Amino acid sequence: MRGLERNSLRELGLSVVAAYRRPIGAAAFAERLAAEGVSMSPASAGRLLAELEGEGFLEQESNKGRVLSERGRLLVQERQQREGREVAARRFLDELACDAPEKIIEVLVARRAIERETCRLAAERAKEQEMEEIATFAAILDTSQHVSREHVAVVDRKFHQAIARAGGNRVLAAALDLIFRDRDLLAMTMSFRKRRGALPPENGHRAISEAIARRDPDEAEKALLRHLGYIIGEVEALAAERDDDDRSGFSEDEGHAGNDARENSTGSHS
Repeated sequence: MRGLERNSLRELGLSVVAAYRRPIGAAAFAERLAAEGVSMSPASAGRLLAELEGEGFLEQESNKGRVLSERGRLLVQERQQREGREVAARRFLDELACDAPEKIIEVLVARRAIERETCRLAAERAKEQEMEEIATFAAILDTSQHVSREHVAVVDRKFHQAIARAGGNRVLAAALDLIFRDRDLLAMTMSFRKRRGALPPENGHRAISEAIARRDPDEAEKALLRHLGYIIGEVEALAAERDDDDRSGFSEDEGHAGNDARENSTGSHS
């Protein structure tokens, strides 16, 4: 057992001991590991128990078997918390699956709630080098009419993440990173906006950057709200257009169906 494989087996073994809820011996330990998909003889299971005890994760309870030590309980708790965070992150990412304007709007509204605060914090805390980085991204984005949509999407993500990092709040920055983990999100947003011709010469990135450089958190927040508010409005308009198209298409089909029915009816009387 070496490297990550060894660590994984150690954590699994401790979880098995924790779930057993009473002192465990080698035979029962091997049986429980087998139920988790790890085949191991009782002798090998006994050696693993001894190794975990030697590392301070288990302790003997008279001659009944081994139980978790305080150090072992802490490691099991850490694993459970990590797995819980991973499950929550997967659920969150599932919610970010953007296959329609309505879903993109939900994600943009979530971004607005996060980024209005990250912009304020960046205006208060950003270092000179961080402000230069933000300004560089803003200049690229606000003169990007002839740049590929995919490149703009990447730079836009870096711009907003740079602001979040400069704000120094790791929780907000991590939340934004989770949103941006779906790399198709920005590209799809850009696609919807281009479909409506909704890419103005100035996309608002410079206004955000300049407010941060002036150390003006109120104006940085306002510029961000204008920027995302404009995008949300354009995607909402597209969603409304799609609804209209769906309704008109349905009505047209209904009309054809009605004509067919009338023709069939006429034919039956002839």
